[in-house]
Amino acid sequence: MYINTNINDRNNPIFPIEPIGINKTVFQPKMQRPDGSKYHQFLWVTDGMGVFIANGQKKILSKGQGFFSRKGTPHTYYAAGDVFSTRWVTFFGGEQILDHYHIEDYMFFDVPDFLDKSTDRLSTLCSSSNDILGSAHMYTWICEFLNAHFSKNISLSEKVRTYLEQNYNSNKSLEQIAEIFGTDKYALCHKFSKQTGTTISQTLKNIRISNAKAFLKGTLVTVENVGKMCGYESPSYFINVFKEETGMTPKQYRERNNNDI
Repeated sequence: MYINTNINDRNNPIFPIEPIGINKTVFQPKMQRPDGSKYHQFLWVTDGMGVFIANGQKKILSKGQGFFSRKGTPHTYYAAGDVFSTRWVTFFGGEQILDHYHIEDYMFFDVPDFLDKSTDRLSTLCSSSNDILGSAHMYTWICEFLNAHFSKNISLSEKVRTYLEQNYNSNKSLEQIAEIFGTDKYALCHKFSKQTGTTISQTLKNIRISNAKAFLKGTLVTVENVGKMCGYESPSYFINVFKEETGMTPKQYRERNNNDI
């Protein structure tokens, strides 16, 4: 379950709000908040269009666009037609992150390709984690999103790594990944290795094992499903790879870290 809304005595820097802090709706009803919300919120349109008004600024957003508001910021949003579906992440805390990126009372944004998958993962992790781990997962989600939103002039290897971090559960081939970046796999692999000193395959493996560790430590998801969530369809192959990288099986790793659950 998500973090409890009784937050007065909490020391965690950031956490999602229970029980609908990470959610979606098929048809978004009108929301009118003259005094703003008690919490910060990222909300984006998943279908149709909506009218958003904040501090007197009015804007129509369609699928793939979103709106962020800090707590206490007056705002209103409602359907601009017959279809208006949204998804949102509501949280408390995190002002230092927002200040770091110079985010004012509100902002509009384009939804990055990875956001829905990243939010699915956040929901899974937070629903089965304790308070401290839930706070860590929420912090990571916000940092990944804001970094993607504000990043400019990053290298090809950084773009590829970001893609791998956001799609590590996918089984796309090197050819398919290269196509995404407008090149062929040989040129992509050469540039990536030259810039990082390692291969795309090894980088993906490291990312998958790192996430597998987080799932094993922070959730009660079965070993088989942890493997699938990290891109390994074969449980036996996942166990072998995990043991090669860590020196222990996933079950042994979980047993040694079960105090974190």
